[in-house]
Amino acid sequence: MTVAVALVDPPREGVVCSDIVEETPLSPAAGVALYEAMLADFFATTAKTTADVLVNYPAPEMLPGDDGDPAEEIRAVAERVLDEDDLEHVRFEVQVGSTPSARIGNALTHLLRDEEEQSAAFVDHRAPLLDRSVVDQAAIALRRNDTVVGPATDGGLFLAGFTEPIDFADVLRGSPLENVVSRATAEDHDVDFVRRREVVRTPRDLKTVVSLLRARRMAGRPMAAYTTAQIEEIGLRVEDGELVVSNGDDR
Repeated sequence: MTVAVALVDPPREGVVCSDIVEETPLSPAAGVALYEAMLADFFATTAKTTADVLVNYPAPEMLPGDDGDPAEEIRAVAERVLDEDDLEHVRFEVQVGSTPSARIGNALTHLLRDEEEQSAAFVDHRAPLLDRSVVDQAAIALRRNDTVVGPATDGGLFLAGFTEPIDFADVLRGSPLENVVSRATAEDHDVDFVRRREVVRTPRDLKTVVSLLRARRMAGRPMAAYTTAQIEEIGLRVEDGELVVSNGDDR
């Protein structure tokens, strides 16, 4: 069994999609709605896989303001998407560590060494094009390889799976893809790759995902149902290489 670990922030203005909101016509409210939709697709997709899910959420003091319980806000999204049986395969634990690299390293190392899981994988919940097949492909590859990576754009990762820990210090800085592979091979790990998926971190990433999801819907081959629906509700599209919002309220 593989455990999929996601570092998830609560869907709040000023916490999620901040850079995208600053650089595109999306309003803060639309940015939160889009993030919630991507998170909903993450829960819906991983529920269909063979993996269990561990949501690592920030403690309240790690976030600006005092706006409630992060775990409950994230759990509310999961409860809207999953039935009771699927919810039993989702755990919620507070993040431990001063940086994203430390937090994911602590979570993966704890699962592999302390809980003696066969394999554990960091999976980015902001990858709407994630599908069941690629998660299960990674889980199968981890039966034959020590490390499996899923590339994203600009040297990033949407997935990094392990049967044994590596040195996770600052692993998500710079080029996470190269960092993981370099440190895995330094430990004599066999490394395999799964197909690339975009992680929505920047306006460039969002343009790619918006165009792909809109095109798939037009072709009658939809995926990422929640994100696609939210894109339509916002009126988000790409024109002349730029993101535009047709909904006047979100300009």
